[in-house]
Amino acid sequence: MAKRRRVTNPAIAPRVNHELLNIEHIGKQYLRARNQVIDKMLGHEDLSVYQKGTMPEAMVYRAAFVHTRGDKGCQKVSLEIDRFFAECAGEKKSFQILYQRLQGKCFGARRGVIPLFLAKKLSEIEGTAVIYIGEKELEITSDNLNHVNDFPENYALYLELETVEKEKYLKKLEKIFECDTEKFSGQSRFAQIAACMQKWYRSLPQYTMITLNLPENQSGSIKKLRNLLRRAEINPRELLFEKIPACYGEPGFEQTAQDLKESKKILDDVFITLKKQVAGNIKREFGKTQNVSLKACLHEWYLAQNYSSRNHVLATAESEFLNYLEKLSTNDEGEIVSALSYILSGVYLEDWNDTNFVEFQEKLHAVKAEVEKLEEHGKDAGGSSRILLTDQNGNAIEKYYNADISDTTSLYLKNMLEEALEDFGNTLETNQKVAVLVQTLEGLLQ
Repeated sequence: MAKRRRVTNPAIAPRVNHELLNIEHIGKQYLRARNQVIDKMLGHEDLSVYQKGTMPEAMVYRAAFVHTRGDKGCQKVSLEIDRFFAECAGEKKSFQILYQRLQGKCFGARRGVIPLFLAKKLSEIEGTAVIYIGEKELEITSDNLNHVNDFPENYALYLELETVEKEKYLKKLEKIFECDTEKFSGQSRFAQIAACMQKWYRSLPQYTMITLNLPENQSGSIKKLRNLLRRAEINPRELLFEKIPACYGEPGFEQTAQDLKESKKILDDVFITLKKQVAGNIKREFGKTQNVSLKACLHEWYLAQNYSSRNHVLATAESEFLNYLEKLSTNDEGEIVSALSYILSGVYLEDWNDTNFVEFQEKLHAVKAEVEKLEEHGKDAGGSSRILLTDQNGNAIEKYYNADISDTTSLYLKNMLEEALEDFGNTLETNQKVAVLVQTLEGLLQ
């Protein structure tokens, strides 16, 4: 009778592209290489040396963990091992259960690669995992995993309940901070999660990192969390299993993950909320309700200020404010708020602190009031002095301004200009000096 072949489903079988590894029984050379990779993983050693090179260990590592990213079969193996680990929580379970699933007719993983995936998962868990043969406890090593691979029915796995809880916790953190769980570059799992958390934190606006405007029920925890994540040097294991739970009063890993998720959402939304609040305050300053678009609100007010914007020399803030409104084209309220923040306060919105909110509102009110005063009182509001010029194109320029230069800075500039003109002496004719001054003046008045 012909030997019966095991039927597999090639659509979900792990696609490990190495003919000397992805088989049922591998040769001595690749067995040694597989053992070295496994022992390095279990010892949490640096695996980045295997990213390049042609030595068997590097080829085994890349075939199993680099070239298989996104492979559905390998993802299935990972899920089945997670499922088996959950069943081993507080109770010994035979490895035969796992191997029957991985090598069943609907799947069909080969034994040449199973120890690699099993070792990777065992290296990632935080807590106690024990292999048993009968009642005897065995150390988790490449040799013992080979024995399990050859005779899974003789061996069992036991995980402490806390180990499974920590595994669930880590998976939640990976999801919350969008960690690439398939990116196995040799960095420990804890280090990868910690790096993802710090990368997220460092991408936040400066305002989010320092604001104290936080929900009362999360304020203390978020302050502690920010202090942790801003550190340059950090111990990943200590961060994940001690420091972060301590931020929330150590309520247990499940609740810690839930609290951390809420904290992240609050911090992600803080800057968005700030922009909405500032936009709302601007609308109120201009006498509009919240349902009116910010662009329409500002544009309507600007059109009513034509006289002042055309005929008065304004201070820098008023001038830049009106120039921005003249060219305003976007309906994006966040973009408008950010632009006005820099124009009126000289500080980008992302770099605000909590005091800038009030300062911006006061500056906006002052600029608006000054422009409206010019509109209400005409030329008298801007001072009695007048400039009347005709530019090179024959266009008339008429501006009213306040001629007071009694402050020390203005007097210093006046003296500097006079000294500069004297320094040129007869090098320039008087009419040339006048032309230079007038052209400079035209630039200021445009």
